[in-house]
Order: sequence, then structure tokens, then C-alpha cells
Amino acid sequence: MFKNIVVNIITVIMWIGFVYCASHYIEIDLVIKTLYIAGVSFVVMIAWKIYNLKRFGKLKRRVYPVDTTIDDLVNFFKISEDKIRDMQNSKVIILEENLF
Repeated sequence: MFKNIVVNIITVIMWIGFVYCASHYIEIDLVIKTLYIAGVSFVVMIAWKIYNLKRFGKLKRRVYPVDTTIDDLVNFFKISEDKIRDMQNSKVIILEENLF
């Protein structure tokens, strides 16, 4: 309900501004050409959206990485499995040396 009221108020304000500008400062031909270009652009963008949805909408091309295991961490950081488990379970970790 509130959204519709706000949209209607903004629409009325925009129409008042359009009529004021068209009648006082801007030539009506320029305003009509601008509205024409905006309308054509809008139609082209909507058509492009529909085309992309029909063409590519059903594709699932993302490949998510697998979860890292403890063995992967042991091999990468070259530290013991017990130390990795302690680091995973502790709230604060202070590294005295670089793990690489």
C-alpha cells in the first residue's frame, strides 16, 4: 500500500516537472526525441534480457571447490595433524612463525 502511494506521488511529480520543463525551458522536440530514445533503449534491454534468459537461463556452469580435508592441510602447510586440529578448535591462534 505504502509503496503504491510513493510510486504514484513520484509519478505525479515527474509529470509536473516534465510539463514545466517542456513548456518553459526545453523545446518539445528535444523532449520527445529523448523519450523516444529512452523507450527504444528500454525495449532493446528487455528483449536482450528475455533472449539471455531463454538461451542461458537453465545452464548451471559453476563448479564449486571440494571441502578441504585435514590431509590437504597437512600436505600444504607441512605441520602435524594434531597441530592443525588444535588450531581449528582454539578461539585465538598466535603464529610464531610463517606457515609457508
